[in-house]
Amino acid sequence: MPNGCFVIILPLDSDYKVLGYYFKGGDSTFEVTSDLFLRLNLDHSKDEYNLLNLKEHIILSYLHHFTGKLNRKVSSIIIGLLLNENDKPEKFRAPLKEGAEEIEVLGLDILKISQEEFEQHLKEIYLEQL
Repeated sequence: MPNGCFVIILPLDSDYKVLGYYFKGGDSTFEVTSDLFLRLNLDHSKDEYNLLNLKEHIILSYLHHFTGKLNRKVSSIIIGLLLNENDKPEKFRAPLKEGAEEIEVLGLDILKISQEEFEQHLKEIYLEQL
C-alpha cells in the first residue's frame, strides 16, 4: 500500500498550486518543490502516467485534463502516489485515474476549497480508491 498521495492543480491564470497531501502514517517530510513539479510536468508532456524514482521516494503520477466549465479556469491536475519499493505501479494506474475523476466532481469549488477541507477529501479518496 502506498505511503501517501498529493494533488497539484494547474490553473490557466497562475502558477501551479499544491492542493494537499495525505500520508498514511501521519506527517511526512515529503514536499512538492518547484524542481519536483518541473520534472513531473516535463515527464507528463510525454505521457499521462509517470513513474519517477528519486533517492528517497518512488512517485507514480497521473495527469488528468479537465473538461467542461472547469476547463476554462483549470487545465489539469497531477495526482501522485508515494509508493513503497515492493508496490507494483501498474496496479495503481486505474485507481489514480478514478481518484482524479473524483476530484473533478468538485467542479469550480476546487479553486475555493481550503487546504484542510481538500486534504480531508483526499484522505477519503485515498482510503476508497488507492
